[in-house]
Amino acid sequence: MPTLNDLQSVALRGNLVGAYDPKYWVVGLADPVGQTELLTYILDNLGGGTGGGENDITEAAGTPSGAPGAGEPQVYQDTTNGNVYTWDGTQWNIMAVVASNGLTKVGNDIELGGTLEKNTTINTLGFDFIFNAVTGALESLFRMRPSVGSIDVFTQDTSTNQESSFGLLPQSAIIEVNGVNNVPQSESSQMTMTQTVWQAVVTLGGKIKNRLLLDADRVEVTAERLEFKMETAQNGAVGHVLTLVDVVTGRAEWLSAPGGSGIDDITEGSGDPSGAPAPVEPAVYQNTDNGSLWIWNGPGGIWLEVCLKTPLNTYDSIADAMAAGLVKGDQFKLSQSNTEGGIAGTVIELLV
Repeated sequence: MPTLNDLQSVALRGNLVGAYDPKYWVVGLADPVGQTELLTYILDNLGGGTGGGENDITEAAGTPSGAPGAGEPQVYQDTTNGNVYTWDGTQWNIMAVVASNGLTKVGNDIELGGTLEKNTTINTLGFDFIFNAVTGALESLFRMRPSVGSIDVFTQDTSTNQESSFGLLPQSAIIEVNGVNNVPQSESSQMTMTQTVWQAVVTLGGKIKNRLLLDADRVEVTAERLEFKMETAQNGAVGHVLTLVDVVTGRAEWLSAPGGSGIDDITEGSGDPSGAPAPVEPAVYQNTDNGSLWIWNGPGGIWLEVCLKTPLNTYDSIADAMAAGLVKGDQFKLSQSNTEGGIAGTVIELLV
């Protein structure tokens, strides 16, 4: 059966027993304990600072010497320097405090800062992890928020209401330069990326001025002014198509679309035109069989004939054509090269 000295601590329970010789019920003991026995135990084992029990601490100046007595504390603190010693049964051993792996011991303090000596994991257990630095109006912050799975980095100047931030979420990433707490600024911009959408927006005066959106189906551009910059703009013409001509240098040129030479050119072919021209194909057509000229009158329109001639006659010169009875406005072809009209086969219209 345990006795009072077998207990690590004393807790009283119930009521006192007896009036002139009180006894106390102690948690852990089957029988009540007399007052004298209880007070003796308290004085011998639960005393304070100067050594009143082997589980207490003895405080004194200088290093400890000699074994502690029966029931005396086995922990000793040198009040001159704060060093703590423990008794192992044969000798006193100083409890050395060592700082390592990113910590530094300065005097009696352990400070954050130092060299990491191994791979280190800090588990925040759902709490936010924040590094925050403030100097006057300038603030820089790094924050991890497990509750939403985000990482935020931002810097701000509260004196000018300007802020830049970079945020990562499991489903998106955002880079933003704007005003602190969304205070409107003269200039602001934002880039947002998800698995399927990439968007860049520039806002001026509270209105979106330029926007670029890319997704799996389209590239969408909203712009005040759209410019294409390239090494050269050779062969530029209305209706021409910007074409990559050198994959090594990335050089691009404006070239006519297949089947046409630009909407201001002329398509020549046998027979009358049919079907609408492509957006970059000529809107003018000439029937080489009879010389008739046709013009497309716009979206959803039709081909309009502007000049109808019988098959063109061929003459050796303008004089021969006039001698044959042709008059001003009539057309014919030259049969040979001469100074009056160019090469053979050239279509000539009399102007006199």
